[in-house]
Amino acid sequence: MGLTINFDNGGDQTVFGGDVGSNKAWGNFCRWINAIQDEGFTGLNQLCEHGWTNHPQDVAKELRTALERFETDQYIKGTAETILQLIADRCPKESKGIYCSRGS
Repeated sequence: MGLTINFDNGGDQTVFGGDVGSNKAWGNFCRWINAIQDEGFTGLNQLCEHGWTNHPQDVAKELRTALERFETDQYIKGTAETILQLIADRCPKESKGIYCSRGS
């Protein structure tokens, strides 16, 4: 079983984002984020630590910056790129949050 990310549209509906990957992929991604947590990545740190963030607009910017500035392996990079694509394709402009849940 893997994880999905979903978006709070600021209303009554949750917008399904999509599959992020396996639990292992998510864990590896979050260990990478935790290793660079002193860099001020508020949205990413909150997403990994708590499974949600109320800084959805920051996550994509922070993730692009992290990929540019910090080395990682192809698997973590793949998870990061999946998250970026889901945000680009499915995150409503009015979104008030991103959260993770158990997926398919």
